[in-house]
Amino acid sequence: MTRSLRNFASSSVATRLMSGTALIAALAFGVTALITYIRSSNALLDSAQASMQNLAQAEAERISGDLERAFSTNETLRNSFLSQRAHAGLDRGTASAIIRQQLVTHPEWVGVGTIWEPDAFDGKDAENVTTEGHDATGRFMSYWAWSDGQPMQEALRDYEVPGNGDWYLLPRKLKQPVVLEPYEYEIGGRKILMTTLATPIVENDRFVGAMTVDFALESLQKSIARLRPMGEGHVRLLSPAGTVVADPDPAKVGRKLEDAGTRAVLSSIAKGQSVFRESRDATLDEDLVEAYVPLQIGQAAQRFALGVMVPRSLLMQQAHSLLLTIMVVGLIAASVLCGALFVLMRRQILKPLAEAVRISDA
Repeated sequence: MTRSLRNFASSSVATRLMSGTALIAALAFGVTALITYIRSSNALLDSAQASMQNLAQAEAERISGDLERAFSTNETLRNSFLSQRAHAGLDRGTASAIIRQQLVTHPEWVGVGTIWEPDAFDGKDAENVTTEGHDATGRFMSYWAWSDGQPMQEALRDYEVPGNGDWYLLPRKLKQPVVLEPYEYEIGGRKILMTTLATPIVENDRFVGAMTVDFALESLQKSIARLRPMGEGHVRLLSPAGTVVADPDPAKVGRKLEDAGTRAVLSSIAKGQSVFRESRDATLDEDLVEAYVPLQIGQAAQRFALGVMVPRSLLMQQAHSLLLTIMVVGLIAASVLCGALFVLMRRQILKPLAEAVRISDA
């Protein structure tokens, strides 16, 4: 065998060994990188779930605290009216002035009011038919709302109409605080999307009236739209029936979501359970990770759903960075391993083998 043939054979053996080694190393590092990526992704999602739920819970508590003040006002007025009325120390004018003052004290509210069952307040309904702030029934009602920056009193409407009058009919039926589904109501000639927090007035287990505070969703929408969880996320608030109360996209506010995914979320929220899911936002053209928590206002049975939504790509940035690091380190390690193995084979195997072949040829 000539010297060139011996060199070719040695080179061929080295090439085959190096190719096999490189393939095994690449496979090993690839599997390691894949397993590490999957585990780190799951760990990041678990960590993100906890962080997002904490963010959602904190925001839910803030909103609930702001709205609970309305229930506290309702309860204070209810107890005060019942107490003063029992001692004949309250008349309609005084009660109306108190309600007006509550509106002035809380400019963030749309309106504050009360309505009583026929002749339940002072038995003088017949004397107050169509007087200021009353309707044709003469029953005691006092509703104050903002109109062009000034408190304005007007008679209540549709309070006996199912749907439109749920702010009165539901407290009467349930005898417990109620948070209404968002609805449009005309105040001062302008339609306003709002919700009502209604508290029943019960005396000796008999429903005698209701206290209400109307809260405009516009202010809630603006405060929520400014939130940016984790820098790129956003927050959404859904009513118990799926109406969008607040969203970064103002066009979605007031729209009712009825897809299967939303219904599943609301079903869990109604049971007091948090929800963590992944979804696809066609508008933004990206995958989202969502965390919803129940938002309950005072003692009302209704639960809203407050969701924190963050792009999945944002949460996976760390995992992608880790995968890239593993791949670079693996490539360098594989290259070093193959180079070291090549040198080792040349010195420890190929050279003695070539010498043995030379001697055999001789």
